[in-house]
Amino acid sequence: MKNVIKLSQIKDVSRDCGIRFPLEAAEVLRLMIELRSNDEILDYMNRIYGNFRPLWRSTSRKRQFITLMQNFILRNYQQEFTRFLKKNKIQIFNEDLEASRHDSTYARFVYIIFFREYLHIQPPIMIIDDIK
Repeated sequence: MKNVIKLSQIKDVSRDCGIRFPLEAAEVLRLMIELRSNDEILDYMNRIYGNFRPLWRSTSRKRQFITLMQNFILRNYQQEFTRFLKKNKIQIFNEDLEASRHDSTYARFVYIIFFREYLHIQPPIMIIDDIK
């Protein structure tokens, strides 16, 4: 289905990234795909969910948001993403499909392009609660 993020796809990713609820992680992912800044994302999450405090340790928000996107892709679309990188000759990722801190901003854009152009997850994005 196009323009959809399913909570079942992000459930484990949210836990791994220290976000308490899959819906919160899906909202962050949706906002990133919509090209919102980190500050806009945090403002929105605090306005909608109250005191949005992911259980992140010493890493930056920027890095954690990118890790959320990366882990979502690796858990759900790893083979497709690998093909996407090869087809487009993108070489900023290592063999574990991780980008260096220096390339993290570029990685975010590559992930967003993958979501929008390859997976066809584009605004407006629906979040479907398929966890029962």
